[in-house]
Amino acid sequence: MTRTPSPQNPSPAAGATRRIQRQLEEAHMRPLQWPIVKRMLRYVGPYKASYWFGMACIAATHLLGLAPAYLVRRGVDHNILGEQFAQTGRMLADMHGLVITGLMLAGIAVANYLSQAGQDWFLRMSGERAVRDMRRDVFAKIQTLDMATFDRMPLGRLITRGHSDVQVLHHVVVHTFSMAVGSLVTLVGGFAAMSQMNWRLFLVVLVAAPFLYVASATFRKRARPAWRRVRRDVSRLTANVAEMVSGVRVVQAYTREEENLDRFDNINMVFWRSNMRVARYQGWYLMFVETVSVLCLGGLLAIGGWAMVSSAGAEDAMTVGTLFAFFMLASHVFEPLRRLAPIYNEILHAMASGERVFALLDIQTRIQDAPDAVDLPRIDGHVRFDHVSFEYVPGQPVLKDVSFEVPPGQTLALVGHTGCGKTTIVSLLNRFYDVTAGSIAIDGHDLREVTQQSLHNQTGLILQENFLFEGTVMQNLKYARPEVPDDDVIRTCQVLGCHDIFAALGHGYDTQVGERGENLSSGQRQLVSIARAMVANPRLLVLDEATSSVDTQTERAIQYALDRLVERRTCFIVAHRLSTVRKAHQILVIDHGSIIERGTHDELVALGGAYASLHAEFMKTGDEP
Repeated sequence: MTRTPSPQNPSPAAGATRRIQRQLEEAHMRPLQWPIVKRMLRYVGPYKASYWFGMACIAATHLLGLAPAYLVRRGVDHNILGEQFAQTGRMLADMHGLVITGLMLAGIAVANYLSQAGQDWFLRMSGERAVRDMRRDVFAKIQTLDMATFDRMPLGRLITRGHSDVQVLHHVVVHTFSMAVGSLVTLVGGFAAMSQMNWRLFLVVLVAAPFLYVASATFRKRARPAWRRVRRDVSRLTANVAEMVSGVRVVQAYTREEENLDRFDNINMVFWRSNMRVARYQGWYLMFVETVSVLCLGGLLAIGGWAMVSSAGAEDAMTVGTLFAFFMLASHVFEPLRRLAPIYNEILHAMASGERVFALLDIQTRIQDAPDAVDLPRIDGHVRFDHVSFEYVPGQPVLKDVSFEVPPGQTLALVGHTGCGKTTIVSLLNRFYDVTAGSIAIDGHDLREVTQQSLHNQTGLILQENFLFEGTVMQNLKYARPEVPDDDVIRTCQVLGCHDIFAALGHGYDTQVGERGENLSSGQRQLVSIARAMVANPRLLVLDEATSSVDTQTERAIQYALDRLVERRTCFIVAHRLSTVRKAHQILVIDHGSIIERGTHDELVALGGAYASLHAEFMKTGDEP
């Protein structure tokens, strides 16, 4: 397909596309944006009862986690030591009370287990369903994007949006949000419990708060660019591996394994350093929080012990149970403090991923059915290009004032050097793009005035790369019409003369073709593509002939199948075989986006112009029917 470089002065449409591209760029962290959070939670909407019940279970779990401290205080002060311990020094050892306290602790443990099971089940069930819906929306959106969007955006990046970014959102919806809610419940409940239990000791805990806040802010500031580098480097690493796998035949043919390994080692080392930088920041943060926690707990023991001794005998004396309980609450509260910074970072990552996913979902497809579009009735196949011009990039025309007609049932061959605009013509005929000027009509119906589905239901497309989907030969043959009985498919292949070739495969029509048809030869893939188009039974056929060479027997089979396929159909062929060109009813010679010659094979050879030169090149390659 013809491609041209970007213009110096892009149009507003090109600028809009660039803005979309910037939204889809590898941004790694974004500030907390409530519109994105709300949009993420909108996917939870259909399952909100389960989701919020799971959140309630989280709150219950973390509140129940505070209860043992009160029971420990009760057990120590009332069941073990007794109220007179401070005066007499003798323990009470109330076994009945200890049993009751122990049973209460066991009851709390059971309730805690049930609430944890509830949060795991309901959150995972609702979260997985929400992300399943999101992933489906992304997949559906990618399928409906117009070709201009694919031309301007890296395909790998679009595919990544449907996997890695959605997976980040999955982790946040299912895990991070629940961790954040649980941590906040623990902090608020813990602070309230400690302030109620002993406000003086609570002040000791508050002294640590400024240090922890500074540590968290510093970590976020340092970790943000570090994470950005990690995501950038992992993208480079993934791209390098994908490039190597795609071009492995070239790599091995030119013995570039060592050089490629050296390049990979360099990228891998940069990635390792970026990861180590993040690990170092995380280590410093956790070490600092742990140090502050230990110092604070040590201070609680020291100050609490001093208060207990100095107030012995007083009415409001500090008790051993209170000190133990407060120590338990403080230890419980410091745990979410350690997690807050990592949780915040995960949410920032989710903001970036959410921004990219929703930017993709918000792309407006340029090729859309008109509001008053009608279904294209069954066509005879009369095609008319009327003064058609087209630009991939504004200001750089690819087709210039192209006009021609193809009567029903005739074959049109498009010939010309690579990049002249042949594939652009057939792309416009399929309405993968809209014309810049002029019009294209089938049986008098402007393509812009009919629905795309009704158009594509009556057109067949055979691409040069013969793309096959993973599955069996039969599944690929029935791709356009899965409802066709197998017997009808086999009869079609018999008409095309390729039945024996398919039947001779390892498992016949049930042979797995592999990813992109890798289990089949180039010629077999071509035959499957031709038969697939025949099974679809289109009225209008577009064929971009494969340039790959095959053995003589397979070449004859392909040519025979093509001859049967084009019978009684209007056919556009981007021709690479002389035999195909000679059989065409009409030949257009394209050069730099314009028709420079038209006629039959014999007429154009006799003309002695550009086609005659191309014909001479064909003859030199030995492509003689």
